[in-house]
Amino acid sequence: MTTVGLLVCLFAADPAEDKAPFQEWLKFYGAAAAKYQIDVQNGAGQFEPIQLQPMPILQYTNPERGYQQHGAFYVWTLKGRPQCIGSIWSTVPADDPQHRWVAHELHSLSSGPLRSQHEPRDGRRGPVPQWATQQPGITWITADDVPAPAGTPSLRLVQMRRLAEQFTVRITNPTQGTEGDLRLLPKPLYRYPAETEGAVDGGLFAFVMGTDPEVLLLIEATPSDQGAASRWRFGLARFTHIQAVAQRNGELVWQCDNAEPYVGHNPYFLYWRLHPAGLTTP
Repeated sequence: MTTVGLLVCLFAADPAEDKAPFQEWLKFYGAAAAKYQIDVQNGAGQFEPIQLQPMPILQYTNPERGYQQHGAFYVWTLKGRPQCIGSIWSTVPADDPQHRWVAHELHSLSSGPLRSQHEPRDGRRGPVPQWATQQPGITWITADDVPAPAGTPSLRLVQMRRLAEQFTVRITNPTQGTEGDLRLLPKPLYRYPAETEGAVDGGLFAFVMGTDPEVLLLIEATPSDQGAASRWRFGLARFTHIQAVAQRNGELVWQCDNAEPYVGHNPYFLYWRLHPAGLTTP
């Protein structure tokens, strides 16, 4: 049976009058995300499955980038903590205006190895590999210069938002000679549930173009060693294939170069424009 993910949709003969309502596309995106089986390595060296949260954490469009882009973001968790984030999205490219192309974009948020399984897919560059990385998806930095996490969830959310506001993020496209600052969404895309193992609280924030996340900021309150008071830490992850830099209070804390798409060994996993597969009307 042909996969519903990573494919070209052939029903949109006139993209300007897209016949599929966005709600139908959301069903399609959700089904594509559900095709992934993703495991992360635990402290004992064993792989265990992470769970897809069935509802998208964000629905977005990107009018600034053009090509009628829209999509949805999903998160996979383990005991409350996000371990992977992914977006299924589509565009109408200028060189193929009769079709809407679908892409998959994922990033590990795990501190250790991650691997995925998916039914076979073929693309313009050949078979799509399974995604498996030995590298951490995120590197944590302790924020020792901020007050300890507060005693209530509402106050901790205020603290997280204030910490997120200390960051500025800028992306650069050397090929086009363009750059620009990204906008911070004030609310986290995902908030840790109360029963999260090994964390007091946490939230996943996004820096966006339009409403399309390009860089992710994960903020987490964790217990300190030996029963001391809890503390805040943060980590950043790309969700763009071009260069990006992040500063906190004017100091460089993170950066990434141009990504390598179509490969399965990096924490950032990106495929677009793959072969069509059996979808005529979502």
